Amino acid sequence: MATVYVVSDYGVLGKADENLVFTMKDGGRTIIPTAMTKQLAIIGQITITGPALRLLQRYRLRTSFISKNGFFNGALEFGPGKNVLMRKVQFFKLEDEAWKSDFVRAIVGGKLRNQLAFIQRIKRSGRADADVQRVILSMKRYILQLEHETDIAVMRGLEGIGAKDYFSVFKHNLLSEKAVFRGRTTRPPEDPVNAVLSFLYTLLYQRVETTLLAEGLDPAVGYLHVPTYGAQSLAFDLMEEFRVPVVDTLTCALFNLGMLDTIHFREVSFEPKSDENPLPDEGEETPTFVARKGVLLTADGLRKVIEQFEKKIHERKQYPGLAQSVSWSRIIREQVLQFRRVLNGEAVQYQPFLHG
Repeated sequence: MATVYVVSDYGVLGKADENLVFTMKDGGRTIIPTAMTKQLAIIGQITITGPALRLLQRYRLRTSFISKNGFFNGALEFGPGKNVLMRKVQFFKLEDEAWKSDFVRAIVGGKLRNQLAFIQRIKRSGRADADVQRVILSMKRYILQLEHETDIAVMRGLEGIGAKDYFSVFKHNLLSEKAVFRGRTTRPPEDPVNAVLSFLYTLLYQRVETTLLAEGLDPAVGYLHVPTYGAQSLAFDLMEEFRVPVVDTLTCALFNLGMLDTIHFREVSFEPKSDENPLPDEGEETPTFVARKGVLLTADGLRKVIEQFEKKIHERKQYPGLAQSVSWSRIIREQVLQFRRVLNGEAVQYQPFLHG
């Protein structure tokens, strides 16, 4: 069963027999077989008919809504999770400082190690400079400090400074002149590479969150990311170890292999009151910021990135404990299952997936 993406600002999602049908502005129709669809991701603004909504409900097809600027806006969920006891354990662990410390250390350590491996590959390629060597030494120091750290606030700080150092040399793995990257920027992304990174992180987040729900876990109860109103903190926790091997490597490949060009990007204005491209709410009654320019993927660019993401997520890798190679999608599920075992006391320590 597949994830089906609908990328459009026009058209109607309706029902024909037991299938969904997307009718485009020019009258063209695409049939979406419900029996072969795992979930639906709608990117852009379309109309959904009442019969289509009832069909989504009958087949319990999770439907996500993603803006073309890469923001995850929400999802249709048909029925809450039924594993109340599992959720009770999740909330109980919020008060267990020793357990939280061990889990956060594992998550941050996995992310830092994957970032270090990425930078070391840059060095081996011969594209390194003094900054790359400096960051390698810094990352090793952060990892060593993390091993003996018990303060979660300090661990979060190490994750943050590690990400800053990592992205300071990320450009060295981008070979195309069209791969403009001036450092990590979000809301809005200010160059093509950031536009791709932000959009792909949203797709990855969606995969992790869906897997958590399927396994009876509450995505909102996180430990590295502090639970806050409306945030799916656990989904952000468990996607950290997959940022480098799934999204960052794919982003570089899209540019280095010439799959993305200038025609796949557009410059837009982000404004506080914009429905499509809003600036983040800074909690002020009268925002002091003004409109800012950002870069987003075009509709064709979105489709191309989605196509390559689906290929990537089905790429097969070796996974510890399994006799055969499995897809990234399966690896995400195995990591979620491992987290659940640790949560229940069936396993002692969470082991992040390391991509060497």
